[in-house]
Amino acid sequence: EQHGDYLWWRVKFGGTDGFVRACVTDVQDTEPGSSEFLFQSLGVPYLWGGRTAWGLDCSGLAQLYAGKDEHGRSRLPHDADQQQAATHPVEVPEAGDLAFFPGHVGIMLDERQMIHANATHMAVSIEALGEGAYGRRLQAGLTGYGRLRERA
Repeated sequence: EQHGDYLWWRVKFGGTDGFVRACVTDVQDTEPGSSEFLFQSLGVPYLWGGRTAWGLDCSGLAQLYAGKDEHGRSRLPHDADQQQAATHPVEVPEAGDLAFFPGHVGIMLDERQMIHANATHMAVSIEALGEGAYGRRLQAGLTGYGRLRERA
């Protein structure tokens, strides 16, 4: 069923009707590091510490986006401050660069737009840095941009 911008599956569990977001069950064949991977995560619920389609937090989204190394290990640690330390600082962001804030991280789609899992919308969403009240607050708290070492 379509409700607002999202598709939901009606489910029955323990005799009770409920709904599950279609993005949780819709497996896509996308590569980490791709824009398709990021757009597939739009609307996934925010969950502190989350790293799955059931829920993501900001650093979990960045970690999944960065993918794994040749040994199958995550290319980035899970905490935003550690992720900032693990990236190459850049002054002007490009698509795929990470944007850092105190205790928060997002992934730049271009020089202004960022996708991130956040508790403000309780989901993965896109913000334009410097636009609107939330975008201005994000811009004011920006501590820097970082490029994944593999792309630097």
